[in-house]
Amino acid sequence: MLLTKRFTVEEETTNYIERLSREVESSKAVIAFMLSTDMATDTSAFKTYKAEFEEAFAAYDIAKTELQNRFIPQELVDKDGAHISWNLDYATSVLTVTYTGTIVAKEFEAYSIKNAEGKIEY
Repeated sequence: MLLTKRFTVEEETTNYIERLSREVESSKAVIAFMLSTDMATDTSAFKTYKAEFEEAFAAYDIAKTELQNRFIPQELVDKDGAHISWNLDYATSVLTVTYTGTIVAKEFEAYSIKNAEGKIEY
């Protein structure tokens, strides 16, 4: 069964996650360019950009995990046969959660009500 639920995320949280996403993508682009020009990976410049990418990626991954944990209860994620995907629209701050699995709509709605009150720490 395919079920979808939408939540409004605080603008501050949306902006933070969007900023991290852009940092990851720009760092990735710089590294890809460096590699495409056959730049040696043992240079200080390459190592600096790689470290910046790794730091940005880790921060982005943590923020995404915290957002997911806030709006998608772990017991729903752990259900047998569950597949959950989500997308945060940066322009509207709407988080769309899509669930495919064996759960019935009533259960999904009950889980969705657990929408946490707290903010993501960053």
